[in-house]
Amino acid sequence: MKLNKLLIAAGIASLTLASCENELTKDAKLNINVATNDGVSFDGQTITVKKGTPVEFQFNGDPDYITFFSGEAGKKYQYRDRITVDESDIESSKLIFDLQAQHGSLDAINFHLYISDADFPGLYKNKFEEDSVMVETPAGWKDLIEADQLPKPTYTKSFEIDMKPYLGKRVVIAACYKGVDNTLTQPKIYFQKMQIVNKMTDGTETALGAGSFGLTALNMLYKHNLSDQKALSTTAKVTNLAYGTTNASAPISPEFGT
Repeated sequence: MKLNKLLIAAGIASLTLASCENELTKDAKLNINVATNDGVSFDGQTITVKKGTPVEFQFNGDPDYITFFSGEAGKKYQYRDRITVDESDIESSKLIFDLQAQHGSLDAINFHLYISDADFPGLYKNKFEEDSVMVETPAGWKDLIEADQLPKPTYTKSFEIDMKPYLGKRVVIAACYKGVDNTLTQPKIYFQKMQIVNKMTDGTETALGAGSFGLTALNMLYKHNLSDQKALSTTAKVTNLAYGTTNASAPISPEFGT
């Protein structure tokens, strides 16, 4: 019989309510117990558990939050105050996504997926002139994938980009879609399942979905009075042609195309 011992540490928080006339302070109370049986015993401080036996904790009181540290990788009490992870604790970091080209011909567009760790302050998102100049200014853009790696229309292709060289840096990811031949049907380019996955040296993984990337679409030609954009503003009643919309629900990111 193998027994595992768990130590319980409970912090009692204070709840303070204030008004403009007086102040009311109430101490939050919390009592912790555990259901005992043949495989679980509790002496008031230490729980002794037979391996494989479920443990039922019993909480009674009015705490704001209850946080449990099981001791497993990624859930250790010693890291309770940690807000950043040391780079040496990250075994691998990958940008993962699928690209799908739908309909049309790749010959009709000039498409690039860029990355830069140069100084980029970010878009204003409400000042088109400033933003349009900013994205055209050289900012150390490098291709994440080469043009000949793009999937052919109706196909989907998966990519994994090593992000370890960018750990600790401010990184910008940009997709550039430009039509170059209007005699051909221009395809839509879909990003799918986009996320950054970090694998830690303790075996745990964390994933950051595309909805957290803060992506913004910028229509560089919205002042060129193009016919298709006129149709969007009149038929579809699109009022923000300068800044398009992105799908913020992770892990899907924007679509590009006409």
